[in-house]
Amino acid sequence: MMFRKYSRSAFTLIEMLVVITIIAILAALLTPVVGSALEKGRRTSCRNNVRQLGIVFRSFADDNKGYFPWCMRTVEQDLIDGALNEQGTLMFAVTNLYGRGYLRELAVLVCPSDRVDGGEGEEVEVEVAKSIDTFDSKGMCSYLYIAGMKDRSAENPSIAPVLADESNIDEDGALQAGNMPRIAQVDNHGENYRVVLYFDGHVSATESADAANEIFDGLIDTTVLNSVD
Repeated sequence: MMFRKYSRSAFTLIEMLVVITIIAILAALLTPVVGSALEKGRRTSCRNNVRQLGIVFRSFADDNKGYFPWCMRTVEQDLIDGALNEQGTLMFAVTNLYGRGYLRELAVLVCPSDRVDGGEGEEVEVEVAKSIDTFDSKGMCSYLYIAGMKDRSAENPSIAPVLADESNIDEDGALQAGNMPRIAQVDNHGENYRVVLYFDGHVSATESADAANEIFDGLIDTTVLNSVD
């Protein structure tokens, strides 16, 4: 009697397999949902990042004749020939902003969804710079910057982009606005999705097959703008 009672209270192999199968099915069903919820949170954090950077850039402009940060020569110097062409990389602007006290947290330069930076064969793992001395725009900054904006710009401030999620492929001034590489699955938030900070300070996301370029639609004079990452 004691033996029969004990044997009935134990799980059989078939019962254990059924339970494991059910758990596996539930995990498979829940994983995309959990992943989507986590990514939604990361996108919110990314928007907060670019919003904070917008405040930093506006503070800089208030002290620099209305010009947003430059990335090598001052915008006034660079516009002598009528176009921006010597803006280098975002590294100069970040170093300048940090050194002058406008930017205090280097973590805001990194999108929480960004994992790798650089083209195929040149990828580096994305990380927050430990100090301004170790900062590098490749792998330590997740955003594309449209240099050259001024508070008295001819552009419509509600549609003129200032910062956006970058592509892993370089988006420098040689490409110019409207000729950017497409946003791929390996980029910050996946294919065809871009968080954008506009000149008037509002932040929104664009999601389309041409998310890389449509943010430049409607610009009046792209010759006085220069994309740097």
